[in-house]
Amino acid sequence: MIKFVSQPSTCDCGSGLSYNNCCGRHDECRVIHFPWGEKNQYKNLIDVVLADLISYVKAYYYNYKDAALTKFVSLANYGELDEEFSPLFWHWYVLNFRLYKDISPAIDFYLSEKQEMIDDKKTLVLEGLKDSYLSLYKVKWVNNNTVSLQDAWLGHEYNVERSFGEITSQITAGSLLVTRLVTIGKSTMLVGEAIIVQSEHLNYLLEEMETVRIDEGIADRQVFLHESGEVLTSLVLDLKHSIKKNRIKAKSILINKSDYRTILKMIPAQNGFSVIEKNKTWLKITCHNKKSFNRIYFFQNSIIIFAETMEDINDIINSVNLAKYKVFAEWVDGFSLIGEEEAEEVLLEIMYDKNLEDWLNLPHSELDNMTPIQAMADSKGRILLDGVLDKLELLELKLKSRNEYYVPTDIIRNRLKLDKNQFKKELLHPDAIAIKVSRNRLHQEPSPFVNAYNWFNEEHRKISVLAFDWLYSEANNREKLAWMLFMWNEYSNLYHPVISLNKAVLAALEHVYLELNGARVSFSWSSKKHGISTGSISKNAQLLLKHFKQYPLNFAIKITQYPKWSELDDTEKMKAYDEVFQNLQLFTYAIKKNWDKDEDWGRTEFYNVTNEKQRFWNKETRKTFDEFFKYHHMLDFQNGNKLTITNMFWEKQAKRFPSYLKNAAFNIMMSYVGVYRIFPEGNSNLIFEDYFTGKTYKVYGNYGMNVHENIVPGMLGITRLLPVGKRLWVNDPMYIVLPDLISTFEKNLQILLEEFHPFDPTDFQYMKKRGEMAVKAYILSMSELEKSAISLMNQPLRIDWRIAGIINYDLIISLLSKSKHLKIINQTADLTTFLWMSFNLNQHYQWGYVIVSRENILITTPPGKDLQKLKKHLRLALKNEDIVIAFRLWQPSLPKLKTVQYSLVSDLAEFFDNNPKLSLALLRQDKLYDEEIEWQQGIFLLQLGSLLMDYLDTSKRHP
Repeated sequence: MIKFVSQPSTCDCGSGLSYNNCCGRHDECRVIHFPWGEKNQYKNLIDVVLADLISYVKAYYYNYKDAALTKFVSLANYGELDEEFSPLFWHWYVLNFRLYKDISPAIDFYLSEKQEMIDDKKTLVLEGLKDSYLSLYKVKWVNNNTVSLQDAWLGHEYNVERSFGEITSQITAGSLLVTRLVTIGKSTMLVGEAIIVQSEHLNYLLEEMETVRIDEGIADRQVFLHESGEVLTSLVLDLKHSIKKNRIKAKSILINKSDYRTILKMIPAQNGFSVIEKNKTWLKITCHNKKSFNRIYFFQNSIIIFAETMEDINDIINSVNLAKYKVFAEWVDGFSLIGEEEAEEVLLEIMYDKNLEDWLNLPHSELDNMTPIQAMADSKGRILLDGVLDKLELLELKLKSRNEYYVPTDIIRNRLKLDKNQFKKELLHPDAIAIKVSRNRLHQEPSPFVNAYNWFNEEHRKISVLAFDWLYSEANNREKLAWMLFMWNEYSNLYHPVISLNKAVLAALEHVYLELNGARVSFSWSSKKHGISTGSISKNAQLLLKHFKQYPLNFAIKITQYPKWSELDDTEKMKAYDEVFQNLQLFTYAIKKNWDKDEDWGRTEFYNVTNEKQRFWNKETRKTFDEFFKYHHMLDFQNGNKLTITNMFWEKQAKRFPSYLKNAAFNIMMSYVGVYRIFPEGNSNLIFEDYFTGKTYKVYGNYGMNVHENIVPGMLGITRLLPVGKRLWVNDPMYIVLPDLISTFEKNLQILLEEFHPFDPTDFQYMKKRGEMAVKAYILSMSELEKSAISLMNQPLRIDWRIAGIINYDLIISLLSKSKHLKIINQTADLTTFLWMSFNLNQHYQWGYVIVSRENILITTPPGKDLQKLKKHLRLALKNEDIVIAFRLWQPSLPKLKTVQYSLVSDLAEFFDNNPKLSLALLRQDKLYDEEIEWQQGIFLLQLGSLLMDYLDTSKRHP
C-alpha cells in the first residue's frame, strides 16, 4: 500500500506541529480495497439506501422541505437552487439537516423506527452515511482508475475510484470539487455527483467558511462541516452565478488598561490611520492604506480589527506593531473577547459602516453612473449628489416612522465633507440652477395633487394645500392648479424662499401662470381678487417671473391623469392600500410629539390583558400583538377629542389625494378588526364567513399556495379585511382561534363586550371597539388554556397500574434481567426498575415500566400500548422456574401514587437523556384506530414530556 502525505500545515489540535507530524500520523490515507463485486455491491446499496431515505422523508417530513431548502441557500446572495445542486440538497436534507439544533436529522428517525428491520450490511451503510458530510476536495493526482482527493478544509486524503459521471473526463490534478464521501470499513466512495469549482476560488472559499465557523463558535472543524453544509453550498452556488462577496473577518486581542492610553495616542498619529468616531464605549479608526473596507475598534481592555480579507487584517496588525509599544500578546480569530451586548452593538455598527462604504463607492444612475466620491470631484456631480441626498432625507423620515434601519444623511454628508450650509452658495450658481431645473423637468410631471411632489418644508407645502383647496373643486381649474403646484415646487426647492404671507405667494403664482400663458393681467386685478396689496403680489411675482422666463415651461405637456378606484384591478388596489399605509405611518411619526400622552394611555389600556410571564406569550405572539397595537393606534384609538390619527390624516392629507388613493384611505379609515370563520375552497382559495353576520367573502392574502395544509375548517381568524373588487384583502396581522378554543374565546368576548350594550352594528366606532375586544379575548383565552394545561400537568398521570405479589425477589430479578425485552434502569438491594420494549408489525413501539420490590411487582404502559404483551413477556421470563404471577388493578392512595409516579419520571428522564435516539421512537404518538385512546395517549405523552423536562431542568440546576 502506498502512503500519500498531505501538504504541510499546522495541526488543528493546538500542538504547534505540522499536521503530518501530529494527528496526520494516525490518519493515513484510506485505500479502496474491496473486491470489485463487493465494492459495487456497497455502492449500489448506498444508492438504494439514499433513495429509501428520500422516499421516507417525502412521505413523513414533507412539511420541512421548504425550511430545509431555505436553509440550504440561506447564505447565498443568488438564493435559488439550481438543478445541478438538487442531488446535493436531497442528500444533505436526509443526512444532515436539523429543523432546530436540538432535533435529530431525518436519518436518526429512520434508524430508530426501522432498526429491527435493517440487516447488518444496510446498517453499516447507514452509519457511514450518517457520519458523512459535504466538503471541498482538491484532486492531488489521477492515476489510471484511481483519484487522490484531499479535503481542503481538514487536510485528510482519500483514494476513490475514477468514476464521476459526466464530469469524469474533466477531473485532473488540481481540480476543486464539492462532494460527499462515505467511508465504509476502510473503503471510501463518492455519494451522488460532484460539482467542479474553479481552483482559483480555493482560498476565498476556505477563508469565508472559516469566518462563519468562528462567528458561530464551533471549535471542531469536522463538526462544522457536518452541521453547517449550507455554508459551503451557498458560497459555491454564488460562485456559479459569478457572485463573490467577502464577509467581514475579525481578530481580537486583550490589552492592559495601562497600555491603552499609550497605544491610543500613537496609532492615530501614524500615517494611514485616522479616527472616524469616538464615544464612551469605543474609539473607531480606519486604515486608509487599504483599498478594501476595514475598521479598528479600541475598547478599554481590547482591540478588534475588522476587514474583508485576513491578508488585510494581518497587514494592519503589522502596521500597528504593538511590540513597538512593548505590548506582547497573541491575536485570536473572531471577536469573542467582548461581552455579548457589546459584540452585538459592534456587529451592527460594522454592518452599517459596510453598507455606507458600499453606497459611497458604488456608481449610481442618479449621479450619471458616478460614485458619490467621484461626484464630489465634479461640479455637476455635486449638484446631482445634493438632489440624491435630499431624497434620502425624505426616505430617512419614512424609515424612521417604520422603525427600520437607515443611514443618517448627516453622516453621509460628513463623510463626503459636504457642508449643507456652505454648499447653498454653489447651488445658487446659474450652472447649478440649470442642472437642477433640467433634472426636475425630466422627472416631475405636472399634477394637481399635493402628494405628487416632495416639499422642502411644511411652510412651502401649506401654500400648495391652499392652492388645492381653492382650485380643485372646479374641473376647469385643475390644469391651472397642476401648473401652479409644479411651478411652486420647482421654485421653492431651488431657492428655499422665506414666506411672510401665504396668500401673497398664492396670488403671485396665479398671476405668473396667467401671464406666461398670454393673458393680460394687472397686479391691481390680482390684488382685488385675493385681497392682498399689489406690492406683496408684485414682489413675489417678479421673482417667479425672472426664473420661469429664464427657464421657460412647456405648457403643452399634459398634466398627470389618475385612474378611478373602479378602474383598478385587484392587485393595483392592494398596492394603493400599501401606499396609503406608508403615508399614514409617516404622518403618525410626524405628529408623535403631540400624541405621546394619548399613545401611552392607549398602550396601557390595550396591553392590560397581557402577562409576559406566561409561556404562550412567546416572541411570535408578542410580535403579532404589537402589530395589532400599531394599527389600533393609527386607525382605531381615539384621543381626548374623540379623534383617531387616521381622522386627522384624512383631514390634513388624504382627502387631497387622487381619487383612487382617497378611496383607499377612506376604506382604511372605516375599517375594523373582525372575526371570521375560515374554510378552504378549490386548490388554494379561502372563504371567510363573518362570525357575527354569517356573510361570506372570498379573500386575498399572503398565505402561499399550500394554505390548505394548515387550515382546520371552521377555525376563526381575527384580522382586518379591506375591499378589493369582488374579494377582500386580508391585511396582516392575524390571530387564529382553533376549534378547541372557540368556546373559551366566545365566553371571553361576550364578557368584554358587556360594557358596550346596547350593541349598534351600524356604528363603525362600536365595530372598532368590538375588534379590539376580539384581540383581547384571544389573549385571555390563550391564558386560560395555559392555566388549564398547567393544571393538567400537575395532575397524576392518567395510566392504570397492575400489581402482583411475589416471594423470591432475588430470583425474579435474575430471571427478568435475562429477558431481551426488559432493560434494568435502576437497581438497589430492595427495589429494581425495568423498561419494557417491543416492536410490532404495525411499526408501533410497545413499551412500559416495571417496578419490582421485595413484596410485589407493579407494571404500567401508556394508553394505547399493549399491556397484555407486557404481561406475556413477564410470564415467559419466569416460566422456567414455574413462577406464576397474577396481576390485578392497583388502586393506591394519592401519596403512594405520587411516589410511584416520581420513580417513573426520574428513571425515564435519566434513561431518555442518555438515549436520545430511543426517546424519539418511544415518545412518538401512534396513529390508532380508536380516536379516544389516541387522544388519551397524546395527553399522556404531553404530560410525561413536561414532567421529564422539569425533572432534568431541576436536577441540572441542583445536582
